[in-house]
Amino acid sequence: MFRVLLISLLFGTEAKITAPEKAPACQFVLIDGSESAGTLTWTVPDREVSVFTSADSKQIVVFSPTAKFCKIRLTAAEGTSRSADAVVVEFVGEMPGPSPAPAPGPAPNPDAKPDVKPPPPGKVLPAGKFGISQKAHEKSLEVECPDRKAETAKVIAALESLQAEFRAGKISPQSPLQISGAINRACLSLPAGQQKRWLPSFGSWWTTTLRDLWDAGRLMTRDDWILLIEETLIGLKAVS
Repeated sequence: MFRVLLISLLFGTEAKITAPEKAPACQFVLIDGSESAGTLTWTVPDREVSVFTSADSKQIVVFSPTAKFCKIRLTAAEGTSRSADAVVVEFVGEMPGPSPAPAPGPAPNPDAKPDVKPPPPGKVLPAGKFGISQKAHEKSLEVECPDRKAETAKVIAALESLQAEFRAGKISPQSPLQISGAINRACLSLPAGQQKRWLPSFGSWWTTTLRDLWDAGRLMTRDDWILLIEETLIGLKAVS
């Protein structure tokens, strides 16, 4: 359910914000101020919540990896008139429960010699422009799933579909709304059970990475997004 928030300024001017009361966790959600005059400034204190701001600052897209209440403070300004208010969005969703405790193993043998052989080295992947292939590989291995190879293949297919949309010019590289909508579609293409396993962990890491690169101005072109997805795919395809 969406509601409209009006921030009254001097001379009868109002900033009009459309935002949901509740939104699903692990999906991108639009907070829309495009019908407002003047300028808007957004602040989300919770750093776990990723925020992507449009070029004109009239819209933001937010992503929370967990169910929680998120306070979004906004300031509207028109000339010398300024006013502030806040909107609270409740992110809801069924989060993965705690992992079952492992079955007890055999009692240790006090006379056994310690195994001092070092573990085999992990895969070392090329750094690339964004340096995320290695981390993508490691984060994918942290996901607890019944069939890692099969589930990783589904994530790869979803990202390749997203990458194809960028290649075809269907997504503006500077539109948070178009980008978030495409990523949501890719996420929702995964089976429901896999979404619960992958989105709060791998998905949360990937979204935080996107936010940091976005804020740093490193995702400005279509080629940037294509390469970012390619580096992610390199890490996922290294899963044996």
